[in-house]
Amino acid sequence: MADSLNSIFAPADCPVEKIAQQVAELVALGRALDKGRIGKRQTDSSGLSAELSERAEFHFADRQRALEALACALPAKSLTGAFFQLLLLQDSLEEIRDTDSMSEPLERQLCRMVHSIVTALENALSLDRRTLRGEHWLDPRYNPFVLMAAAAAEQKPQAA
Repeated sequence: MADSLNSIFAPADCPVEKIAQQVAELVALGRALDKGRIGKRQTDSSGLSAELSERAEFHFADRQRALEALACALPAKSLTGAFFQLLLLQDSLEEIRDTDSMSEPLERQLCRMVHSIVTALENALSLDRRTLRGEHWLDPRYNPFVLMAAAAAEQKPQAA
């Protein structure tokens, strides 16, 4: 058992981790492109620059979707790869919910588990979801446990 535990924490050549890094770069480029396009809307009157920027964004999105699909099809061999797959799982849950293929209570249950697992991995392993642009898929502002705690704190009577 100890050998398998050590192999989990040992550095591994993980294809999912490599994909995660590529996707993180695409997300960062997409955000930079979007910021640049917003600034150019005010200065560019030709519209050509905005059209080219929009086309580039579509190509980034296509590439990102292809990489995400590949990451879902491969086994993770590192904790970072597994962490990335958890982030993608949350995104998939939202997509299933949008198609009415899943009940809302089941979606909430799965969402809570994903947030719980990701937070535990972050805390236990000193991972940071921002390293892989994980907030893109799993925004900590929507963590149901944080939201429930905030709502409960609002309901407590203030001490005088």
